[in-house]
Amino acid sequence: MNFISGFVLELSGFKEFETFDLIIQFLKSPSRLFVGLYESTFPMLYFLLFLFEKTLQLIDKRRYEQVLKCDIPNAMWLMKWFLTLFTGNFTKKFCLRIWDFLMTEDFLGPVYVAIAI
Repeated sequence: MNFISGFVLELSGFKEFETFDLIIQFLKSPSRLFVGLYESTFPMLYFLLFLFEKTLQLIDKRRYEQVLKCDIPNAMWLMKWFLTLFTGNFTKKFCLRIWDFLMTEDFLGPVYVAIAI
C-alpha cells in the first residue's frame, strides 16, 4: 500500500488529506473492492490471480500455454503487480496510463492490464 500512497501523494502535489481521501474512496469503491487486496487472508489478491489465469486461458490459449511452459508460478510476478497496482514496477508515465484505466474499470481492470502487458 506504500507504493500506492507514494504514487498518489506525488501526483496530488503532496496534499495529504486529498491523497488519503482518494485512496480510501478508490479502495472501498463497491465496483472495485480493492480493499480486499490488503485484508489478512488477501481474498481479492487470490481472486485476481485466479481471474488472470482463467481470462488469459479464454482470451489467448497459445499465450497461456507459453506462460505455463516458463514454469514460473503466476503468483511470483503477478502478486507484486496487483498488490502495488502496478506502481512498484513501471515508470510514472506508464503508471498514469494504467491508473487512468483502473479508475474507469471495475475489479477486472488489473487483470486486463496484466494480460495486455
